[in-house]
Amino acid sequence: MAERKALIIDLDGTLFNSNKKISDYNISRLNLCHEQNHITIIATARPLRTVISRLPCSFKPSYLVLCNGAWIIKDGQLIYRDEIRSEDVKNICREMSEAGYFPMIEADDAFYTDGKDESWFEGRIFPFSEYRANDACKILAFRADGINEAQINRIVTDDFTKVITDKGTLLQISKKGCTKVSACDVILRMENICWEDTFAFGDDTNDLPVFKMAGNTIAMGNATEELKSASKWITDTNDDDGVGKAIEKYLLREITRQVI
Repeated sequence: MAERKALIIDLDGTLFNSNKKISDYNISRLNLCHEQNHITIIATARPLRTVISRLPCSFKPSYLVLCNGAWIIKDGQLIYRDEIRSEDVKNICREMSEAGYFPMIEADDAFYTDGKDESWFEGRIFPFSEYRANDACKILAFRADGINEAQINRIVTDDFTKVITDKGTLLQISKKGCTKVSACDVILRMENICWEDTFAFGDDTNDLPVFKMAGNTIAMGNATEELKSASKWITDTNDDDGVGKAIEKYLLREITRQVI
C-alpha cells in the first residue's frame, strides 16, 4: 500500500465551483483517496455553519480547518480552538470603528455585524451590540475604499495575524500564530504524516503559506499568477473539476508532469 498522504484543500475558488458546489467528479476522486487510506483536510476561512450547509452528504472530509485555523473539526466534534480573547476583540473593534472601518466578529459559529447589506453573510447573524464575552475565531474589518495597511498596523499590534483579502477591502484578524498552517500541522502530527507527503490545492495569494510547507502544490487554473508561480503543478479551473483531475493525475496515478 502507498504511503498515506494528506490533501489540504481550499474551498472558495478551489473545491467549490462558481455556484459554491462540489462536483460529482471531484467527490468521486476525494472518496477514492479515502478508500486508499489518505486523509482530506478542508482548510478555509469560512466558519462551520457555512461549510456544513454546502458539503454534500456523499463527501465527509477527514478534518475541517475553519476560520483560517481557529477551529479544527473531526467527526462533527470541535477538537481544537485557537481564538482571540474577548477583551482584545472589544478593544480592536472599538479602535477600528473610530478609524472609519466596519468591524465584524465571528464567535461561537455566529456572526455579529451591523451591516445593512447582508447578502454575503450566511447563517446565524446577530446585531453587533449583542456580542458579549465570547472569545472570537476572527475579527473582520471592511472598508470600501481599501484597507490602509500602515493605519491598521498602528491599531492592530503584531500580537495578531492580519490578512487582507477581497481585492484589498477586507481585513481578517486572528490570534497570532493561528493560521491554516498551524492547524494543519496539529492534524499532521496526530496522523503521523509529514509535510513532504501533503498535496495542497489553492487559488489565491493567501494560500501561499500552506504552499510553502507542502511537498506537492497544485494551483487552480483560475489561481492568481503569484500562486501559480509558487506551485509545482497547475490544474484546470474550479469550474472544470481541477481538484479531481489533479488527484487522478498526480496522486491516484502517481504521475509527475508539470501541467495538466
